[in-house]
Amino acid sequence: MAQDWLDATSHKRVDYSKRITELGRRITEMEDLIEVSAATAAKRALRRGLTREESVEAADRATGPHEEVLTSLEKQLTEATAWHGEADEIGQRLQGLERLATAARQNLQRVEAIEKAELLSMAGLQAKVVSCAPRRKGVACAIREWFIREGQLVPILTDEAWGANQTPDGWLPVSHRPAHSGRSFP
Repeated sequence: MAQDWLDATSHKRVDYSKRITELGRRITEMEDLIEVSAATAAKRALRRGLTREESVEAADRATGPHEEVLTSLEKQLTEATAWHGEADEIGQRLQGLERLATAARQNLQRVEAIEKAELLSMAGLQAKVVSCAPRRKGVACAIREWFIREGQLVPILTDEAWGANQTPDGWLPVSHRPAHSGRSFP
């Protein structure tokens, strides 16, 4: 399942490390450009006979557009760094899910109930009874036969009955099932 998600989103993935490196390079270049522009503008203003304050204003005017670009690049770098962290977290979660799925696939019988619950939780799955199980012609249901042999009514398990008999972690241990009357669990 995790591999399917990775395959389905491969065209959407961005190499954040490469993007972060590129933004860092552009920021360094922009900072150098601002320094050179400010120094050049101030020097030219002084040569024209402007006062020190007027030279500073000339340098600020010359570097203003570059400062705006620098601010934008720094914002992009902050966002890319955050996205890179989120992508790493998602990757770690997917690896965990893949490890759980591999363990389950290898031998589901050896997986503890808590691990099964964790797997279902990570996958966002819930069991819901939507209809009766299909009957196979000529083959008796062993559970139904047990109820008949024991002289019990065969219960019909509805969504409401399933919910009433679930434990908080979603499992239905036999020892916690309440007694029933009629054809369905209370």
